[in-house]
Amino acid sequence: MECRQRDYSTQGNDLKSRFESIQIRAIGTVLPGVPQPLVDLGPDFGVDYVRRVVASTGIESVHIAPTGVTSSDLCVIVARELIQREGLTPEDFDALVFVTQSPDYITPATSPSIQARLGMRTDVAAMDLNFGCSGYVYGLLQASLLCLLPDCRRVMLLVGDIQTPYVNLRDRSLKMVIGDGASATIVEKGTQTAVGVHYSDGSGVEHLYIPAGGRRRPYSPESLLDVLMPDGGYRSDLNLRMDGAEILRFAMETVPEMIEGIVGDAGWTKDEVDLFVLHQANKLILESIRRKIGVPKEKLPVMLRTTGNTSPTSIPLALSKMVEAGEIPDSMSRVVLCGFGIGLSYGAIAANLTGCRIYPPIYS
Repeated sequence: MECRQRDYSTQGNDLKSRFESIQIRAIGTVLPGVPQPLVDLGPDFGVDYVRRVVASTGIESVHIAPTGVTSSDLCVIVARELIQREGLTPEDFDALVFVTQSPDYITPATSPSIQARLGMRTDVAAMDLNFGCSGYVYGLLQASLLCLLPDCRRVMLLVGDIQTPYVNLRDRSLKMVIGDGASATIVEKGTQTAVGVHYSDGSGVEHLYIPAGGRRRPYSPESLLDVLMPDGGYRSDLNLRMDGAEILRFAMETVPEMIEGIVGDAGWTKDEVDLFVLHQANKLILESIRRKIGVPKEKLPVMLRTTGNTSPTSIPLALSKMVEAGEIPDSMSRVVLCGFGIGLSYGAIAANLTGCRIYPPIYS
């Protein structure tokens, strides 16, 4: 892999999106299986090493989906629950957006099968988006765009990933941070306004990716071979790889500037923002960003202690965990949602979540 310094700072004019008469109605999440404590990995990686990882990441356990359970399975579970809780039926939706990096098949797209499993009408638009850490904010962008269509009243946004099978069992870093989960969000025509910015920098794609298995590098017997990496972990070319130092640098160079920008675009000040909900990568990154933008701890929550990094699910899951813990602020009129990571892809949305019903996680 070529190593060279990259400038990740935003350049030129931002592509801003402004959505009038849009509302995020409700959010639900699901976590598979039971928590897997990281201390159980002490015999594999060393007790002291595990303790250091827990201290730096803030992650004490993760949820791992049972063999045979797919991201779409989790999304169907939480979508059905959310539809029922909101007093709706599957026929009340005009579009379905499914955001994942772990689809059911290479082809076709998974969203049409979810449409059928949920019992939605056949005249709905169903589409897949392949995004990871920024997937929730990109999914909200797509759902909001659909709601701008005259005949589209309501969109089901499903965001979920089962990434743990892509992590090598002997990977000293990723094995202790990656977890599985899924979410459902109802986006519909309403009375609120949201402002968003979205960025892409594919020059850093190799800092967080799976090298083989696609058409760029097709599967071969050699791609299954585990290789000892410089960080002491083992990975094959079919495993997820991450350059942690580069991802940290990317986050610190892009996210604070992006947050400052989106707050200004919304016409707010940072002091007026009720909550900053960021992609839950790890405690180190979140605390570093929080200090750089200068906001108090209660306004930028770290909610990954029992879930780990759940990729595109982490933003709605953080909100669900706050509800579960009784930590949601009284006012949600000014909320910034921010995703960043694999791609490299990043984005933020400033939204009014007043009236949005956020439910505690389902444990399935």
